[in-house]
Amino acid sequence: MRYRTLTDLLGYPEQDARVREARQAMVTHPRLRSLIARAGEWPAQALERHNDARHPLHLLTVLADFGLRADDPGMAALVRKVMGHQSPQGAFQTLVRQPRAFGGSGQAAWTWVLCDAPSLLDALAAYGRQADDAVEQATRSLAGLVRANGWPCAAGSELGRFRGPGRKEDPCPLATLLALKALAWFSGRAGEAALQPGVELLLAQWEHATGRRHNLFGVGSGFRRLKYPFVWYDILHTAEVLTRIPAARRDPRLGGLGLRSETPALPVDDISGAAATAQAGGADAGAGVVGPAQLKGYGGGPDECNRGSLVGDQVR
Repeated sequence: MRYRTLTDLLGYPEQDARVREARQAMVTHPRLRSLIARAGEWPAQALERHNDARHPLHLLTVLADFGLRADDPGMAALVRKVMGHQSPQGAFQTLVRQPRAFGGSGQAAWTWVLCDAPSLLDALAAYGRQADDAVEQATRSLAGLVRANGWPCAAGSELGRFRGPGRKEDPCPLATLLALKALAWFSGRAGEAALQPGVELLLAQWEHATGRRHNLFGVGSGFRRLKYPFVWYDILHTAEVLTRIPAARRDPRLGGLGLRSETPALPVDDISGAAATAQAGGADAGAGVVGPAQLKGYGGGPDECNRGSLVGDQVR
């Protein structure tokens, strides 16, 4: 993605002519317009599996990864739809069908679970809505659910007796990962100390990789498999989130994920390993849409993406 390469890796400001050109090419690209249109069908269908990469929930976060904003063409209506359902507790809601076998009613209902609500908050913050009153309410609600050992498996009252696998006092690594991802946008207000229980859970689980799983989430071979889009608890998603948090970047355990705590800046003139990589993906990559060249970096080609994903469909 040329736009994110220029801004994130090479450090060009948004006002730079090259950045403006790349961003304009991205937001007007037909494939990205198609993704926005599909996201605009929100909620499209009831969510039944939180690792269903085809569900628009994950497309919302992909658009955030690309750098879309609330004022980009087609985004305002989508943002209104997402913000149109908010629980009294503050969490933004998703249309969820929870099976009876897991304590649900079996009927589709607007509610929230800690493995979907933080993703909505993260996307809205990325779109530039951090200062919105409803977003701030959702932020306070999410921050208030943390425990000393991280975020638990929690859900809205509409789901009745539902709770995830594992012991009631256990933290949920996926919920914790998603909560950190969303709250990292607001760490300046709440302070990094509010994020520390979650950071500690994720780094400690990696440090003691053979230790007990929490809510069935461990750090085995599935965790180590590189995937995109980010829909589940895995190494690339974890690295993406933890490197957003200064305290985590300073922690030597982060190096165990295959990362350096301090990444040297690329010379502005050296785009052989960054912008050139985006250009190598052809017109699609240069315009800001994920292309096969980028996906090779996630484990050998498009087939190593989350299979059946909305983004994967666009490049196959």
